[in-house]
Amino acid sequence: FGTALSFKASMDQAKAMEYQAQATRQTAEYNATIQKQNAQQEEAVLNYKKGVEERKKRDTLRELSRALEKIDDKGAYEASKLRNKGAYQGADFDFVLESSMQDIFAQQTDAIFKGTKLQSQYESQASEYVRQALFARQSGQTKANLTIMAGNNKANDLENAAGTARLNALGDLAVGIGEYTD
Repeated sequence: FGTALSFKASMDQAKAMEYQAQATRQTAEYNATIQKQNAQQEEAVLNYKKGVEERKKRDTLRELSRALEKIDDKGAYEASKLRNKGAYQGADFDFVLESSMQDIFAQQTDAIFKGTKLQSQYESQASEYVRQALFARQSGQTKANLTIMAGNNKANDLENAAGTARLNALGDLAVGIGEYTD
């Protein structure tokens, strides 16, 4: 009777290990899914930030264009004003105009430099967000794969232990029956 009871307990223990192995695999799959979803969420946030930086770059370009138009309009106004003023005062118009145009050119150069610098910063930040988003996706997939592999390894260990427990139970049963028949 003791041998049969021991055999039944060992077989039940083996079955429990198999259930635990199955649960381990399911938990690993669940955790891997969560890791993938977290990575996708992080990627989406970074892609949104990239879009914000690209919008800032476009806005800066529009602002630069408007600023250059204003400077051009101001230059045309100053040139006509100088032409009229020079005609009344008898001044050398070319000299006065060149001096005024140098100031306008300096303003244009300054506006272009500032706009280009901002655009470069926005583009650089957008590129960094793209890199981070790609890393987030790859990292999430790698973590998920490692989680599944670890779960499968643990489940395989449990299944192997269950098989060993079954073999031991059968061996113990055979020894017990052999002792009983003697």
